[in-house]
Amino acid sequence: MRQAFLILALVVTAGSVNGQNLRARVWLPGFTTQTALDTMSVPEELDASYGKAYTAVIAAFDELKIPLDTRDSARGLVGNLSLVRRSSLAGSQMSRWLNCGTGITGPNADNWRIYIAVAALLDRVSTTNKTQVRVAMLAGAQDMQGNSKDPVVCASSGGIETKVLELVKKRISAP
Repeated sequence: MRQAFLILALVVTAGSVNGQNLRARVWLPGFTTQTALDTMSVPEELDASYGKAYTAVIAAFDELKIPLDTRDSARGLVGNLSLVRRSSLAGSQMSRWLNCGTGITGPNADNWRIYIAVAALLDRVSTTNKTQVRVAMLAGAQDMQGNSKDPVVCASSGGIETKVLELVKKRISAP
């Protein structure tokens, strides 16, 4: 009986994982595997049509001066999956948004080359006039000076994700 339960659990788990619609997969320096941005975000339900939310997301990235390399309205994906920066993003020092460790010169996020994937994922909410939006950011960093060092994974502060959602909500509520 226990063996049958374990087999059933594995089949159900495998089916649900394979059935997921993962839209944005990235493999950044420091990461040992490919990571799905879809799994790295918290959904927020907005009182807006899909089209209005999609337009607001694009405007939010533009306001933050984050260039977009992906604008896919059919899959509900807006963002940049291959952004490379040093020292600053969205008008602030990189260390405001990311923690990549600290070295002798201060926060690595402010001194190393940062490889970023940042995206908003949008989904229609059934037949209502609502849209679910998830914003996620992953990053890895590489020291480009001196001896060769392994790249590191950076932890997001949640600041960019929060800022994008704030700007989207502001645009949606505007007449």
